[in-house]
Amino acid sequence: TAHGVMREDGSVECVSPSSKVAGKVTLKLEGYTGGATFTYFEAPAIASLRPSRGSLVGGASVSVTGSNLAGSLVQCRFGTTVVDGTSVKVVSSTAVVCYSPRMSAAGTVGVEVSVNGGADYTSDGREYLYEALVTVEGLWPSQGHASGEGQVVTVVGEHFEQTGDLSCRFGMSGRVRARYLSSSLLACVAPARGAGVVQVSVSVNGVDSSSGSAPFAYLPRASVRWISPSSGPVTGGSLVTVTGDVETFGDTMGCVFGSKSVSAHIDASGSLVCESPAGRVAGAVSLRLTTGEEMAEVETELSFVYHATVSVSSLKPRHGTVSGGTAVSVVGSGFDASGLVCRFGSESVSGGDVEVVSSTMVVCKSPVSGEPGAVVVSVSCND
Repeated sequence: TAHGVMREDGSVECVSPSSKVAGKVTLKLEGYTGGATFTYFEAPAIASLRPSRGSLVGGASVSVTGSNLAGSLVQCRFGTTVVDGTSVKVVSSTAVVCYSPRMSAAGTVGVEVSVNGGADYTSDGREYLYEALVTVEGLWPSQGHASGEGQVVTVVGEHFEQTGDLSCRFGMSGRVRARYLSSSLLACVAPARGAGVVQVSVSVNGVDSSSGSAPFAYLPRASVRWISPSSGPVTGGSLVTVTGDVETFGDTMGCVFGSKSVSAHIDASGSLVCESPAGRVAGAVSLRLTTGEEMAEVETELSFVYHATVSVSSLKPRHGTVSGGTAVSVVGSGFDASGLVCRFGSESVSGGDVEVVSSTMVVCKSPVSGEPGAVVVSVSCND
């Protein structure tokens, strides 16, 4: 039995007493005939919210997990704002999806659930944080290369927050984790995909997307067939020609030898030409290309070998017949590389006409000369 209160509209308000078990009981008013059915249910409870934060514009799909959440009159309450109907989806007795309502001010609100049309709500104190809508204003670089991995893109915007769900989305591909730099800067690694332009957006909760997005262009991957020469002295200065379909990347291009970048140009034959910078030590370094005003890197499988500077100090003998064939011992340094070429004036000899004795001596057979006279003798490791 419970006491009732007569209301002005003629209805009677009663507070239901507790029940030991869930189920249906008959509700009657003393002194009146007839009755109604009242159903006791197990009290609902909220264990968690995901995401637990979202933008002020609302519309986030918030998964509420707990117990005894099923029913035909389920409502969710964010602060004092109630959502129901199509804004609530009952997944099971342990999960409900509620779409967050719009709010006018940032801050934390409590989220509770009712399974009886708002007559009773949970009181578990789960909180949802409303915050300013994330915006994206630009990307740097704004282009990369198709099928390439590891291209780091800096996202410029506003209201970025350091959360566990902070992410970037490139087109319709899955989200990639973002690294928080500041409230206006993020770093994301562009996922590999085919050539084309996609829109990049940001989420701080893994559900909401930023206001606005910025385009990122995936460019066709460079088709590089070979480079010549593939080696040069550590002092730099070698004009390296990269042959392939590099002209598809536009006029602004460059080369990266290891970690050193240099400018480049495309010559009349469609090949890319760049001058090797000085190297720190002898050895192989990766050779990559860059393209566009932002100099986005193009990964290749090329390498460039730095060798010790080649120098010539003396010759023996210093003269020979114009018919050639004289074995000339060239003394100097840096003769370690394979493929040495000896040049007598404008004529060169290589292969079987060059014998490397040591790193300080090489024997070169003089070529045929059209006329008598003195010529300059030099040695090259990358002709």
